[in-house]
This record gives sequence, C-alpha cells and structure tokens, in this order.
Amino acid sequence: DDYFDHPNRRAFIREVAPILAEQGQLRIGTIRIGDEPVAVQMWLEKGDAMFLYYSGFLPAWRAHSVALLATIGAFQDAIGRGARQIEFLAGGGHPKERWDTEQRVHSNIWLVRRPLMTRFLFSLPNHYRQLA
Repeated sequence: DDYFDHPNRRAFIREVAPILAEQGQLRIGTIRIGDEPVAVQMWLEKGDAMFLYYSGFLPAWRAHSVALLATIGAFQDAIGRGARQIEFLAGGGHPKERWDTEQRVHSNIWLVRRPLMTRFLFSLPNHYRQLA
C-alpha cells in the first residue's frame, strides 16, 4: 500500500519534515543503485532515541532486501551519533518482531462525559458494515 497516496499525508510530511530536519530531529537515508533511489528510510531522533518512521522501496528490488539494508543503514547512522534506544513506533508485524526485544501492547482510554452516547457513536461503523 502507498501510505502517501493520500494528499493530506504528503502535505504533512512536506510541511513538517523540513522543520524537524533543520532541528536535527529528522533524517532520511537512501539506498541508491547508480542514480536510482531504490529504498528510503525516514526516522526521527530526540536525545539518545531513534524512532523509525516511514520506509519504502521499489518493488522490483524486493528480492535484494533493500528495505532491510536501508533500516540497517539508519541504525548504523543513529548509533554512530550516539543513539542508545531504537523505537519502532505503533503497529506490529514481522519486521518489528524481527528487531524489537519486547512486545508492547498499546491501549487507548477514552474519558467521556456521555459514555452511552459515545459507545453508540463508536458502534455505528460496525452497524453500517452489517447493512452493506
């Protein structure tokens, strides 16, 4: 899936990335074959922590593990500048299970003034799917 297929996501990165990069909090590593970028890893840094953010690669290069190489290069770069902690941010799946040392469970807690109304509103998408 192309996460940046949505214009608002592209706009957010275009607006925020230069500001964070100027502050030394965002970095982008690129794997190139000749002049062609085949994989990219974007990450955030704060203090001694690195936060993997977005990555992507050309599907034609999948068999060569270019996304993995971009991630390893990002690790090397951040560790070389003093990073002692690597965060994989939200979500799960094989890539994060391969690198992370512990499984983390995240929960959202909603504090609302009208619990019954809120529960009803959150149930609407499920009811709609059942009707479709």
